[in-house]
Amino acid sequence: MSDTPLWQHDPASNGREGFGRDPALDPAVSNILSAAAPEHQVVHDAVTAPGGAGDRFLHNVTHHFWADNGKSVASLFDWTGPAAQGPEGQIAGETAHAYSSYIGSHPDELLKLPGNHTLGQVNPDLTQGMAHGLTPYVTNIAGEHNALTGSFGAFDTGATQDNDFMSTSKGVFSVLNTDPQAAQLFDGKAYEEILRDQNSYAKGIAENVPNAVLDNARMQQADTLRALIDVGTNNALDAKGVNADLQAADAYASKSSAYDLAVKTLSAGADASPGGPVAALGADTLGSALKSDIIGTPPVPSAHPALYSNMTEYEADRAVLNGLIANGTHVNLPADFFGQGDGGSDIKGFAEYSQHPTANTLAETHYNTAVRDALASIVGTNNVAPIGMEKDTYNNITKNPHPWS
Repeated sequence: MSDTPLWQHDPASNGREGFGRDPALDPAVSNILSAAAPEHQVVHDAVTAPGGAGDRFLHNVTHHFWADNGKSVASLFDWTGPAAQGPEGQIAGETAHAYSSYIGSHPDELLKLPGNHTLGQVNPDLTQGMAHGLTPYVTNIAGEHNALTGSFGAFDTGATQDNDFMSTSKGVFSVLNTDPQAAQLFDGKAYEEILRDQNSYAKGIAENVPNAVLDNARMQQADTLRALIDVGTNNALDAKGVNADLQAADAYASKSSAYDLAVKTLSAGADASPGGPVAALGADTLGSALKSDIIGTPPVPSAHPALYSNMTEYEADRAVLNGLIANGTHVNLPADFFGQGDGGSDIKGFAEYSQHPTANTLAETHYNTAVRDALASIVGTNNVAPIGMEKDTYNNITKNPHPWS
């Protein structure tokens, strides 16, 4: 497969606006590359080639302004998703690890291609192909060890993961979020995993599984994924140079679209628990109960719109309570604490509660105390504080959204 830089020298790929995309070499090269795509071993060897050759190949593919928006070369990458669990699982995982590691290590370039464009703006189909190929590995990218770890290990390990630096993971989410369809697909898969994790945690408590409250690995994974989505969404929008109000609104719209796709997918597949299909739980009910806890509430114009939630311990408490409600647990709070979502009742945040037309409005501190007391009555007073500490996972990751800067 070609590693010559000649086809990378067209005017459009070098920031010369108004010259159009290469009508000569571009089609020939894209045809050659797409013809090689079905030969997965060949693609694997090119992408994972040692001595920097793999990265040079990926540089040329991602930095070229393809005349077909990267549709042909997307086939070099999109196969790694469907092949993740099959007989080609090993080379699929290694290929996916290589190209995701590349885009995650070069967000400073791929968010600012020549002409101040992002990868998703110049090559949307290529970006979508990569997102499709990486969906099975979304939890690996977030640092989880699972059945795919043998072919796709975490790239942020040791100190970089322990101190929540996670530069490569943040880079992957940021680059893939530069195209709306890629963002919906990839973030949607991440939201599926978040819903599974939060449901599994709440279900363990609801069914009185021993030590379920303190067995919080799934909640940590959920908060890690949520933070990475928020970082990626905001970095991609920030690269467009929009003002803060518009960025906050666009970020919410992007996350809402991905979240709704996740709920739709789970509803169709009836699989919201890691151990198997949903039993009594409806995915629509779960999705409705947790939506505002996971993606936040629609932003309102303000002088300083919040791009990250700065999660508090009380928000963590409410998220667990809403998961318990979705699993059929009664929560002892006054009626005006609850709002009617699409799938049933859920506990609203203080801002929404205080606007309730019939609310016997409490001060925020008293509202938080009431929520915490309701949780304590279910999990025990000694177990409330560890749940509240889940906020640190999210906050530590989002406090440094672009560590490559």
